[in-house]
Amino acid sequence: MDKNFVIFGCSGHARVVLENIISNGDGHFLGWIDNTVKKGTKVFGFPVIGNDEDLKNLYSTEKFSGIVGIGNILSRQKVVRYIIKQIPEFEFINSIHSSAIISPSANLGDGIAIMPGAIINSESKIGNHSIINTGAQIDHNCEVSEYVNISPAVIIGGNVRVSSNCILGMGAIVINNSIIPENTKVKAGSIFHNSN
Repeated sequence: MDKNFVIFGCSGHARVVLENIISNGDGHFLGWIDNTVKKGTKVFGFPVIGNDEDLKNLYSTEKFSGIVGIGNILSRQKVVRYIIKQIPEFEFINSIHSSAIISPSANLGDGIAIMPGAIINSESKIGNHSIINTGAQIDHNCEVSEYVNISPAVIIGGNVRVSSNCILGMGAIVINNSIIPENTKVKAGSIFHNSN
């Protein structure tokens, strides 16, 4: 990626998202778009260039791509929908740390964050705007739907389907061939097995 980009949000999660992109030497970061921090404020050494209401004007001045760096699923959905409504052609980029291991046969959507040490094995699919956190492992032929949060150190066996809007807590283990229904929260450290 050799283009200008922004990140929506500037919390701790957003800063990890930025460091992922920097780890690959990709693109030129214009700054943060955030509704809670005053324009011009430096966050993590980079400026807040505006809020959501400034988006159209900013984009008309200088085209850019971006990613929503918000950990909360509902908030992330809300911002993504707002962006698409304002700029239907907006390009969502992925934030993938250089240490992540991703099979060449894996299929990645848009607006995804894949953190340091994560592993995604052969023919697995990751849906739009999902987060694969630090050290998480997703084995072969899995399908992770859109707006899923997979926490650090989660292990997902082969042929698992994770439906949209799910949260898998830290260190959870999902047994092969399981199906996780939409909006499910899997507790940290638990073992999930559901082969419907």
